[in-house]
Amino acid sequence: MAGDKEHRHGPTVEAEEGHRRPHDNGEERERQKERRERLTRRLIEEATRLARSDASKTFRADVWRQALGQMGGMRIAPMPLFAGFGGGGAGSASLVGAQWTQVGPAPLRAQFSPGVGAVAGRVYDIAIDSSGASDQTIYLATVGGIWKSVDGGGSWAPKTDRLPWNMMAAVAIDPANPSIIYAGATFSPGPSLFRSIDGGETWSTIGGPAMLGQDVTRIVIPSAGVVLVTTFIYGLFRSVDGGLSFGNNAPLYNNNATMLSGQGWDLRLDTATPTKVYACIGGQGIFVSTDSGATFPTNLFNSAGAPAAGTYNAVTMTQSTQPNGQSLYASVAVSTTVYLGLYKSTNGGTSWAAQAGAAPVVAASGQFQFNQTIGVDPQDAARLYLGFEEVWLSTNGGTSFGATPVTAGKTHVDHHAITFSPQSHWGAAPTRVYVGHDGGFAASPDGGTTWNNLNEGVATLLVRLAALDIGRRSLVNSQYSYAGTQDNGTDVRTPGLPGNDWKFSLGGDGSQVAVDTWDPKKAYAAVNGFYQHTSTAGATWTGGAGLPASVAALAVDPNGITNVYAAGGAPGAWPPQLLQSADTGANFSLMHAFPAGILCIAVDPSASNTVWVGLIDGTVWRTDNALAGAGSTWNSYSTGLPVGRGATSIAVDPFNSQRVVVGYWGVSGVPPPSRSQHVYLTTNKGSSWTDVSGTDGGPATSNLPDRGVFAVALDPGSSNGLFGVAWSGSLVVVVGLFGTVLTSPDGINYTAQASNAYDTLAAVTWMGTQFVAAGLGGSILTSPDGVGWTARKAGPSWEALQGIAWSGTRLAVTSASAGTIYTSIDGIAWTANAAASPQALLDITWSGGQFVAVGYGGTVVTSPDGLTWTARATPTTDNLVAVIRAGTQFVASGVSGTILTSPDGVTWTARVSPTTNEINALAFSGTRIVGVVNTGEVVTSTDGITWAIQPSAGFNRLIGVAWTGTMFVAVGDRGTVVTSPDGLTWTDHGFGEAPFALIAGNDVTVLRSIDSGATWQVLGVGLPTASCMALALDWTRTPSLLRVGTEGRSVFELTTAPTARVAMISNLAFGRVIVGSSRTLAAKVYNIGSLPLTVTGFSRTSGSAAFTSTGVVLPMTIAPGAEADFSLRFQPTATGNAVAVFQLTSNDPVTPNVSVPLSGIGA
Repeated sequence: MAGDKEHRHGPTVEAEEGHRRPHDNGEERERQKERRERLTRRLIEEATRLARSDASKTFRADVWRQALGQMGGMRIAPMPLFAGFGGGGAGSASLVGAQWTQVGPAPLRAQFSPGVGAVAGRVYDIAIDSSGASDQTIYLATVGGIWKSVDGGGSWAPKTDRLPWNMMAAVAIDPANPSIIYAGATFSPGPSLFRSIDGGETWSTIGGPAMLGQDVTRIVIPSAGVVLVTTFIYGLFRSVDGGLSFGNNAPLYNNNATMLSGQGWDLRLDTATPTKVYACIGGQGIFVSTDSGATFPTNLFNSAGAPAAGTYNAVTMTQSTQPNGQSLYASVAVSTTVYLGLYKSTNGGTSWAAQAGAAPVVAASGQFQFNQTIGVDPQDAARLYLGFEEVWLSTNGGTSFGATPVTAGKTHVDHHAITFSPQSHWGAAPTRVYVGHDGGFAASPDGGTTWNNLNEGVATLLVRLAALDIGRRSLVNSQYSYAGTQDNGTDVRTPGLPGNDWKFSLGGDGSQVAVDTWDPKKAYAAVNGFYQHTSTAGATWTGGAGLPASVAALAVDPNGITNVYAAGGAPGAWPPQLLQSADTGANFSLMHAFPAGILCIAVDPSASNTVWVGLIDGTVWRTDNALAGAGSTWNSYSTGLPVGRGATSIAVDPFNSQRVVVGYWGVSGVPPPSRSQHVYLTTNKGSSWTDVSGTDGGPATSNLPDRGVFAVALDPGSSNGLFGVAWSGSLVVVVGLFGTVLTSPDGINYTAQASNAYDTLAAVTWMGTQFVAAGLGGSILTSPDGVGWTARKAGPSWEALQGIAWSGTRLAVTSASAGTIYTSIDGIAWTANAAASPQALLDITWSGGQFVAVGYGGTVVTSPDGLTWTARATPTTDNLVAVIRAGTQFVASGVSGTILTSPDGVTWTARVSPTTNEINALAFSGTRIVGVVNTGEVVTSTDGITWAIQPSAGFNRLIGVAWTGTMFVAVGDRGTVVTSPDGLTWTDHGFGEAPFALIAGNDVTVLRSIDSGATWQVLGVGLPTASCMALALDWTRTPSLLRVGTEGRSVFELTTAPTARVAMISNLAFGRVIVGSSRTLAAKVYNIGSLPLTVTGFSRTSGSAAFTSTGVVLPMTIAPGAEADFSLRFQPTATGNAVAVFQLTSNDPVTPNVSVPLSGIGA
């Protein structure tokens, strides 16, 4: 049974009990919790409707469908978000590629009575392939699409990620051809029925107008070419052409009309005669057809003993197989809270009798319709499974049931489907039974005594609005994630968990979460409207004082203080009150009451006093004295905003409080190519707003489609400060702000690499086999090629490492925060010498058999081995910031233009400097010394004694310089790169500052703009079709860390790879093509790695010769972050289904061979 459209969101498992129903004196407490869950779900249902409604609250499926083509034509930007050098615009270097990677929960681990079990998202329907000897091939219809297993549920793969809608409620296998699969969507505003002819590898949209905006509940195939579909709103549809069209006009059945009108709750084929069909229509009865659904002349609920018309709504049924098909059972409910009864017929529906034995089951259950399923063992007509929240077992045909549910504590709750092994796979009775519920899929081999939760690797959790947040500002912190999920509570990912495992933490319907920026063990959550907070990463949770009955939106002050904000109000309503806690979420007090419910809260990352809220009426409010609490002053800043549609998300630029972005759900109804009114930007702190959803009159495929935006984020861009530069003999590596790493083979053309570092890198060197970089936060990284980087040391957070040198046997790194020097023989293991220097050190070099390090107060220390250090006298007290060996002497420079020379590192002489500005770095070509200056100038000398100053090619501060053998390369602020062959003539190769990026999650994907919203592209490769409900961004890493919480496909992260990596985006279902004609489709091939991808092969390896590739010239090289289209043609020579598989071969070291499935139908 597929469930009530208005109540398809159910309660969940509780870790501390293993199941929701403790049949004890806590029953009233459970009832209260159920009522709260229903109120929470009503808000979720309202939000789902409002997300696709206009300002008048009118649901606009037509607008959603109009955007299908626009979305399909949008360019994909297969690139990461960089804190600097991001994205192909001004201030950009060439970029590496990026893809979306599943990071779980896949699965969620929850405690059941037998032990920890695997949990996934909701399963509505199950189909088992009857071919072969056992139940190996299984299909699930889930809130995250169709999933397929070919090993009996041991492992799973998603199959519908590329479809325009990916929430599925029905799945069926054609009994005449198990390669033909039908999938029916739920909640879809658009296409709702899909077919695959190759076992789920490729899919075609079918059904025409009849299958637009449907909520499919069941699909059956009673005879060749005939497809019957029940939908929740309209009833039963019939097709005689394999689902291409539907209607009730015999013989064509193509007028889009229903055969039976009403709520289609269930649809079954007779267990003995497939052309006999049972259709359960809400409030009307069970209708029977004996001609594959051409007519339904009989209503079994007109028979004696059946429920009276008008006394019920939902009907689900099951039919016996052995000893005959005469036993029918019907589960009948009036509403979600009232159950009418279990009815049984032993004569094929001629008469019915209510089964009193179900009364105790009903008394122990609290929710119907949404979770109401039933199944009878095909080998035992008396063995009946009755499902609500739990599944109950009767072994006497419903006369009585066991005292406790057979699933209690063993599976998740809220059951939607019960099915059995097909007859060709039967063993001894009882028959193997399967259930689908809000926690995924489970099987019992022994009639319900034991259960196996078969959800390994399944990622189908429903992350709610603003219900994902992460730890930030360090590698360790980033390993913490919290997600609020429908049906499955608040879930936590902590360091050390294997694979994509997450831990179940709080039971109920999870919603908003917020995580402390600096301590990710501290988090805040709302579950069924109840507030909870933890300081133990979810191991324990505690409520808060001073809160109203229900809370929703949450926010934490990211500035490192103890302020926490919560939106509160009455259960079942959008909360209008903003509450503030000044003690890390323990106690709250009312701060302000708004005229409408609060959807989002944002605290300015650079100003704790500035807090923004977005309301469900579309207005946006701000205070600049939030720390005054109840005395704070609030004003609406809504001029130019689309009032009437909810403001779902607000993000503030961490470097510019004037720049704020807000996203809106709903539809504007404004057709392209006009802007769609979904993302608005202010550059004056809300005094005015601009619609930045694209450009009026521009290409529609560069504008945001008219789809609700659930989440926005603002990546602040970067001043692109570059600090250190090194030459390996074949590669220049530059390091800088927020972990920026650039590589260049020639010192002129640069590629931005993904260091995944959180800290600014100040220095880099080459040690013969690898680059070693050091920087703030005590961080040290290594890389063999400048592309892939590994963190080797981190912390303490206050320490700045600023100099690095290699002796040939030992590395030494100096601390600018203390007199400490770190040493290593391999760059991996590091030893600290805290007494190496009397002052903090700013640079170091090796030459002439010794290390020489310089630092504060004119400090110089030397060492022959990096272990024993000696302080040397110098003629200055100025801070020395740079030191090199230049021919026969050491040269040091510092603040105020200080220049010193020494023949041995021991005796130092001051030289006359041509500048009083700081000389930040030095390099020697063999004939000339170059020093780079704060003013953007350079100082030069041929002997270290006489110095001159001159302009470089830029005006920004220069910070680092190196000699490559053919040129000086100097780097500095604002992406400055200047080069010179002789130190006298300089050329500018700089990038400027990197622009900020706007990021928006809508009901299909994540999009980004790097030109202030003038144009938009799909961000990254490989994100499944899903509503992107929450964005969690950490801009302090390079590239910026971005995770997205989706509705039905759990959580994804935008990731990079240090090698060439291939990704293919295609759904090569050619559909019906007339014999003798042809159709061409493109498979999009992306390089999502950091090195060039070389494609060396692309050819058909199996299947029909009607498929050919056209225009592909190999070998082909695809640059990092680039894309190539591979054209494929289907030209059938005969009627019927055709399938093939092509194989793409490349230098991808992980997946060198990629299979490309194709399908088509000759007509």
